[in-house]
Amino acid sequence: MVKLLSDICLNVIHVSLDKMPDIGLYLPTVYKEMLIERLAWHDMISPDYLPYISRQLFSSSLRRINFYKCEQVNDTVLQLLATSKCKLEYLTVNQCQDVTDKGIQCCTRNQDELVSVKFRKLKLLTDASLNCLMSPKLKCVDLKDCAKLTFEGVQKMCERNPTIGELTVSGVNEIKGNKAINNKSLEHTQDKHGSIVKIAHNLGHNLEIFDAQLNQMCDECLEVLSCCCPNMKSLNLHGSSRLSGKALTKFSIGCTSLEKLDLSFCSSLCNSPSNEALWTLPTSLTELSLSGIQLRDERIFVECLQRLRCLKAVKLCGVIAVTDKTLKQVLQHIGHSLTSLDLSGGLNDQLSDEGLLSITEHCTNLEELLFRLLPKLKCKELLPIFKDRARASKFKKIFLSVKELDSDLLREVCKSCHNLEKLDLAGLGIVSDETLFLLAKNCPKLEQLNIKSCRKVTDEGVCELARCCPIKFLVLAGIFNVTDKSIFALANSCHYLEEIYLNGCAQISPTSIRYLVDCAIPRLFYKHATPNAAPNQLMARNLDTGEFCRADLINEDILDL
Repeated sequence: MVKLLSDICLNVIHVSLDKMPDIGLYLPTVYKEMLIERLAWHDMISPDYLPYISRQLFSSSLRRINFYKCEQVNDTVLQLLATSKCKLEYLTVNQCQDVTDKGIQCCTRNQDELVSVKFRKLKLLTDASLNCLMSPKLKCVDLKDCAKLTFEGVQKMCERNPTIGELTVSGVNEIKGNKAINNKSLEHTQDKHGSIVKIAHNLGHNLEIFDAQLNQMCDECLEVLSCCCPNMKSLNLHGSSRLSGKALTKFSIGCTSLEKLDLSFCSSLCNSPSNEALWTLPTSLTELSLSGIQLRDERIFVECLQRLRCLKAVKLCGVIAVTDKTLKQVLQHIGHSLTSLDLSGGLNDQLSDEGLLSITEHCTNLEELLFRLLPKLKCKELLPIFKDRARASKFKKIFLSVKELDSDLLREVCKSCHNLEKLDLAGLGIVSDETLFLLAKNCPKLEQLNIKSCRKVTDEGVCELARCCPIKFLVLAGIFNVTDKSIFALANSCHYLEEIYLNGCAQISPTSIRYLVDCAIPRLFYKHATPNAAPNQLMARNLDTGEFCRADLINEDILDL
């Protein structure tokens, strides 16, 4: 893959702002926004460079700002941004650990054009940071994992911004004020639930998407949402183990336009009479997750899904009621509409290869198929799907980390799924360089690949993959044969790489990873724990070939001669 000319030009500019007088006068706003984002990705917002950034890039025309995981972004940076008099529409400050209330207040004060605000994992933010947030156009607020914020503070922010339609507050603290409390305290639990109730009243018909923390939704909150927020389209109830079937039924009746519902690990729905609430789920649902609900009643399971004729994506990980028989009964009714099916999880042994025949027969429009932790399956019955070129070309995401996976099926997946974007083959002993060569040849859109512990893979296969596919996410952990050669191939070809996992790859040096980080355009997240790595690794450029290589190995070869 070749780096775009526009990326090369932007790279030249972002390292030369101090050497290009008045370049900011000639840059369109969209490129200024891209440069600000990239400077944060590569930790170039240093005190020495900040004046040039402020003078050249911070301007009144800015509309989108995205700061991600940059420790250099602090209150000073946000204050300088505010002095530019920009009217922001989209503001994201994610994992910038030195940002405090002062900085957030500066860049949100008088910003009445804001549409979306995302403050994630900002450990120093308190409720005071939200005091200046007020925009008649505000639609999306994401405060995930801001641990010092409280529901009371969020509720007051919602009073000032009743237009919010999407609210994420998972990770917001359960405390009132600044006093640490016992999570089991009835008084404070009631305060928390009371704030959620007030949020529902404040946002009313505007609230469409709500995502709260694990175990935070109670019956009262759910019932209030059903009454006050009838236009809800997406609700995350993941882990809300205290919900009753009665409350879920009221919610289903009140929110008849619901499209996405996550009931994962809502353990109270396992048994009668609460499980009967599954009969009442809105027929408007297009996405449903029942993962982790150890539902045993096969009749309720089948009838629940049979009536959801609009369903396009369903997660059934670890649902005990999934058997060869029930899967067939369900897919006979909704299989033709499904685009995503997740059957991962090994809690039940009632699903066999024979049961997969119903997927082959009825699921003709699948784009995503996920099988993981199912030790008894070989998946050979799925082979006709991938031999059908029309059906195979629809797939974008496939997870097949099944220990006994049929080799013919794997080969057909790699040959026929030309639009594949995400593939998980973790732990499969049959994966080799041949597999990667097939992917490189036939899957030009592949962005995400997990081949953890596929020990037959070597540099040869990884380099070919890097050359042909726009990889953004790669797991090579546990593959000892991979060396720096693969890393340099990724650095030179996969410029938009975002995540890479290399734990246990002892032949990969820290120097090559630093080179990879420098070459990647976005911020690159990597893990490289190598307890058995060689202690004297030394990297250098080979003047004959132009490649980086292990100089300590070259010295050993000379000594041997």
